[in-house]
Amino acid sequence: MKLNKLIKQALVHILLVSLIAISLLHLITHCAIEKFCFDKNIMQLIVSAVSVDIACLAYCHTKKSNKVNVFNNIFVTQISLMKHYFFAEATQETKLINSEGTIELIGDYPSPFKCDINSPIYKSFCNYFIMNKEIVKNSSLTNRQIVNIWNHFCSKLISRSEFDYSFKFVYMCVNHVKDSNLENEEKTKYIRIISNMINSEQMFCYFINLVHMCNGDCTKDDTVRLLKDYRFFDDMFNSKIFNEVKDIIPIDIIKCFSA
Repeated sequence: MKLNKLIKQALVHILLVSLIAISLLHLITHCAIEKFCFDKNIMQLIVSAVSVDIACLAYCHTKKSNKVNVFNNIFVTQISLMKHYFFAEATQETKLINSEGTIELIGDYPSPFKCDINSPIYKSFCNYFIMNKEIVKNSSLTNRQIVNIWNHFCSKLISRSEFDYSFKFVYMCVNHVKDSNLENEEKTKYIRIISNMINSEQMFCYFINLVHMCNGDCTKDDTVRLLKDYRFFDDMFNSKIFNEVKDIIPIDIIKCFSA
């Protein structure tokens, strides 16, 4: 993309030089006899050409600046909404639709998971996911079981919509960067800003949310591929929560997200 812009800029300057050359030939033909007139017209032409060149460059710079400003304004708005839902009162406590405050595991396990109402939903989900290790013992979960864990947990939440919206705004922020005309280096910087604003528990929830959105098959999803390319989940893969559950997550899912 950067090379294309340089080529376009070079073509503009070549066009301007060509116009100057054509005009000079025209002046030489019609003004050769009047040397003073010739010199005067050359100076006027050069001044005009330089003025046009400067005006062209100034216009391109202004246009680029305006695009960056529009991009930043939308990005800041989306980031603010993302933060709002991640740290909203509704997501900072785990309220369930049943009065017992418990969620059964997805397998045949006698003891349900007891939620701490004072814990953020993200932390509660991480703890619930860890407890589901009991149903597989020394093997890994299947892709379908991971989807079921997400569905089962979310179906018990009073504030499920707020929980879901926090991930929708991560998706919107990431896609806003992806669809922009920014250079790849700039895109990486903005993607990093998004990931740095999410803690490891929220990031793990988003990770499992994406597995759920792909219905367990992440191999063909464009968003997952983009996040992998920009190493979005690198910090999460080194987090405490992931180290506790990495042995029960299928390797094919990890490969889809890990660069």
